[in-house]
Amino acid sequence: MTRPGVTFARRCFFAGALLLLACGGARSQDCDGPVAEGLTENRYLFAGGFSWITRKGADRLIRQARRAGFNVLVPAVWKGRGSGWPSQFAEKEMKWLKKGVVADFDPLAYLIEQAHANGLEVHPWFTLSKRQADFMPVYHDDGTPTNFFNVHREDFRRFIADLVGEVAERYPVDGFNLDYVRAGGVCRADLCQQDYLQRTGHSLSVDLLARQVNSAAYERLLQWNRRAVTLMI
Repeated sequence: MTRPGVTFARRCFFAGALLLLACGGARSQDCDGPVAEGLTENRYLFAGGFSWITRKGADRLIRQARRAGFNVLVPAVWKGRGSGWPSQFAEKEMKWLKKGVVADFDPLAYLIEQAHANGLEVHPWFTLSKRQADFMPVYHDDGTPTNFFNVHREDFRRFIADLVGEVAERYPVDGFNLDYVRAGGVCRADLCQQDYLQRTGHSLSVDLLARQVNSAAYERLLQWNRRAVTLMI
């Protein structure tokens, strides 16, 4: 279970980006215009390159955030090629190994501890269905959209839920940013062909050919993908 007060955001980026554009990168007290009483202004700093995975990198990120007036860190912890924390469900992020991080060091725990000590929130960033290189081929059937996991696999959806749940239970995070909440296209794998037939009573191959001229076929495809993506979150 998640703790009270922990928030989820699918694309915090847009809110943060719009805020920065509106304020011109200035600190919140310098922004023109009134702020409604009782509202808290959040400024999100996205860290997608795993530079924070070492103590030195985490400390540098926190300094940069404070200097620039950000109050929420959004570190990428899962980009479809390994975890940014010691997980029981997945291998470590590739850059964790490349940077020579000691085995018993927990980079996410350190980042959260230091961020909280400096008055910053931490919202771990997951790219749910994105897959890089040949990582975890068990969740990428032949015919799955390129660079995506197969969201129609129940075991993959359970795996992703376990990953996010593990972070929610083990770390005092302040929120989550769930990205790549999509199928990436239409899966043509045998598993998907069977699933589509079972759920719709129609042929996936036929509906793919007919979708441009048959609105019913298009709607079936849309709802089939939508169902799998919705179940993932």
